[in-house]
Amino acid sequence: MKKIGAVFFIVALLTLGLILSAGSVMAAQEGYEFDHYMAITEPTIDGSWTDDEEWTDVDVEHQMDGDLNVGFRTNWLMESGTGYSGIPVFWIIEFYDDNTEDAEDYWQICYDGQATGGSAPGEDDVRIDFVGHDQSGLTVYRGDGSGWVETTELTWGESIEIVDSISASPTNSTPHYIVEIVVDHALINSGPDQCLKVAAYDESNSDAGEQAWPASSSDVPDEWGQTWSIMEAIPESFTLGVIVLLSSAALVTSFYCLRKRPYNKREI
Repeated sequence: MKKIGAVFFIVALLTLGLILSAGSVMAAQEGYEFDHYMAITEPTIDGSWTDDEEWTDVDVEHQMDGDLNVGFRTNWLMESGTGYSGIPVFWIIEFYDDNTEDAEDYWQICYDGQATGGSAPGEDDVRIDFVGHDQSGLTVYRGDGSGWVETTELTWGESIEIVDSISASPTNSTPHYIVEIVVDHALINSGPDQCLKVAAYDESNSDAGEQAWPASSSDVPDEWGQTWSIMEAIPESFTLGVIVLLSSAALVTSFYCLRKRPYNKREI
């Protein structure tokens, strides 16, 4: 009985871990969420992977919904070593199927800085649009409760900087369109939890339309994904996958221990 009790305790403990892990997922749109870790290597905002150590200190590259191969990575720092103001948030977006620079190319980041959601952009919501490939293509909006209103809160070179190029990267050796961004955490009203939408458009593949994470309306924060700012670099500890593996092992072990052993009749 002690063995049976111990096995059930192990299975219950691992099952509880799975439930708690699953229960902590509270994305605005289910299936679109990630942990936002502090950078180990501060990215150089020059439109390319300056060295192989950049952008490896994130959980995964997040793929946008759509027919094109577009992915993004993001991290942040409490204090920049290169003079960016406030708490810098860093982004890289890679358009793997695009090796052209067209006037109507664009990307967009929508922030619900306090993760309040809503059916229309509120005062804690910011939208950053960048069309083309120079500073003139930047437009920033803030919500007013019913829609977006243009604002000048983000200042180029101080609270936001964007650089793009056509170059290769460790993720794809074929030259492609890469954009790197740094934006001041404070000016996007970002709390520990945020809701996000990230979108991109490639004019040379216009039939594919907008690629987005998640595929949703930029006007409805309730439809965006969610992220949690983690006050540490990405750990090398247990992941949900490891917990699942251990739980499976525990179930196999319990089956072995609890199976009914055959009765061997002895001859007298």
